[in-house]
Amino acid sequence: MLDLPRSEKLGGLDIGAASVPLPEARPKQSSLGLSTSLSGLLGTALDSLDGGTQVTDDLHEDDGRRAKRRLSNRDSARRTRQRKLEETRDLQTQVDQLKADNIRLSQQVADLTKANEALVSSIPLIGEQNRETLVDNRRLREENARLLKQLPSAQSCVSCSSEQHTSGSPT
Repeated sequence: MLDLPRSEKLGGLDIGAASVPLPEARPKQSSLGLSTSLSGLLGTALDSLDGGTQVTDDLHEDDGRRAKRRLSNRDSARRTRQRKLEETRDLQTQVDQLKADNIRLSQQVADLTKANEALVSSIPLIGEQNRETLVDNRRLREENARLLKQLPSAQSCVSCSSEQHTSGSPT
C-alpha cells in the first residue's frame, strides 16, 4: 500500500491513503439488467476460469498508476506552491528594498532642494560681490597703468643718482 500525504474522499467516505474505489449505495444496472457489481463479480469469476488473471493484474496496475500519478501531481503542486512562496518572498524583499531606496532618495531630494534654495538666495549677494570685485579690478588696473607711466621717470632718477655716487667721489 502506498503512503499518501493526505486523505482523499471517494464516494463520500474518507479513505486515507487507500486508492480502492468503493461501490455506490445503489448499484447501476447493466444493459442485461445485472448490477455492475454483480456483473463485475461474474466477470472476474469467469475470467479466472479461463485464465483471465491478466485482466485482474491490469486493473491493479491501473490503480497503481493512478496512485503514482496522484502522488506525482501532489508533489508537483507542492513544488509549485513552494516556488510561488519563494517568489513572493523575493518580491516582498524587493518591495522593502525599493521602499528604503525611495525614502533615502526622497531625503536626498529634500536636502538638494534646500541647498539649491540657499544658492539661489545667495545669487544677489554673489552678484554684488562680483560688481565690487570688478570695480576693484578696474581701479587696480588704472593704478597699475599710472604707475607704469611713472616708472620710466623713476628709473631715470634712480640711474642719475647712482651715477652721481659712482662718478663723483669726494676729494
